[in-house]
Amino acid sequence: MLLSSLISLAVLHIACGQTTGRCGIGGGTSKIVGGHTVSVDQYPWFVALVPAGEFSRAQSGSSSPLTVFCGSSLITARHAVSAAHCFATFRAQGGNWKKRLVGVFGLSNRCTPTWKAASTFSNVIIHPQYNGNTVKNDISLIYLAKDMSAFTPVCFPPAGPTRNSGEVTIIGYGTTKENTNKSPCSMMEATVMEYTRKECLGTSVASQIRNLPGVVCAGLKNGSADSCQGDSGGPLMYQTRGVFTLEGIVSFGNGCARRNNPGVYTMVSYYRNWVTSRLNNMRVITAG
Repeated sequence: MLLSSLISLAVLHIACGQTTGRCGIGGGTSKIVGGHTVSVDQYPWFVALVPAGEFSRAQSGSSSPLTVFCGSSLITARHAVSAAHCFATFRAQGGNWKKRLVGVFGLSNRCTPTWKAASTFSNVIIHPQYNGNTVKNDISLIYLAKDMSAFTPVCFPPAGPTRNSGEVTIIGYGTTKENTNKSPCSMMEATVMEYTRKECLGTSVASQIRNLPGVVCAGLKNGSADSCQGDSGGPLMYQTRGVFTLEGIVSFGNGCARRNNPGVYTMVSYYRNWVTSRLNNMRVITAG
């Protein structure tokens, strides 16, 4: 049976017309604590954020590792979403800070840099009500300078409340242990459980999220898997019939993989209108 008969995909509208698109489907086999290495082809929408200077040297043949300071997720051919806190330090430096960053696609090895494509940013919008102290509204929208239609975007969540339960997947290049600067050379993935709001308010992060309506929590109660330093901005995803939908964006946590300390993620569906109203006549795709 054709995949199209199993999955109803929305239509991607672009300025020059309408094109039927697909989302959330990887092509491979299936900084994460308690995870394992995975092919970048499994998650083609993952965009590694690296310093432009390092990437320029890699293009010139340098074998020095790339620093993946944050992750992001492709949602249209020209847009990706990430965490606001990923860009706060760069913005504070002033000048044309957006030109000091590059989004790298298909980064199969960051230690001996190997990638498929890359794009600079034409713009980065940080949520205007982002608060670095409370980490409220921790979301940003990246405008890619190049068309990345060769890469499948992740499905965007429908309007309405988050799922609030079940298995979810996290991916990234962040550190694999707390209090270490050592990051893996390849992408890692882990499966964790999404908490209900009530469950999360019963954990050690309760005081931090009580006044943050636009977040979700995820982790394992025994603390064996979690996102960690360097995973910020990357996706928290749920899977339905082989199709991945973006549930959250890695935001913050107390350490990494601590017992009774789930990770906190920006709830993407909560910010759907904020994101979709800024896409310059392009639209996200939602899995049906």
